[in-house]
Amino acid sequence: MADPILQEILEKLKIIEEKIDRLADRLEDVEISTGIMDEHVQWVNGIHNIVKAPLYSALNAVNTIMYPLSGAMVDIEEVPNAPVYSRRLTHVFD
Repeated sequence: MADPILQEILEKLKIIEEKIDRLADRLEDVEISTGIMDEHVQWVNGIHNIVKAPLYSALNAVNTIMYPLSGAMVDIEEVPNAPVYSRRLTHVFD
């Protein structure tokens, strides 16, 4: 017969090993989800780059009509919480 303390240690080691295996499986799922989310964020940033110049141009046109004497123009680079990009939109596709 094996030592009861040794048996208890082996059982606990088996439980720990099973938990580590489950964590490794979850980590793999998280890595896949993170990759998918990264692709989505890049896509959203690409769309934002495409629409931000026309959007703010339209907003400035509306502001000029609504408030002709105020000179309230929206500068794309001054919009709070707007992402800053290294270059302006020059064409739709890179």
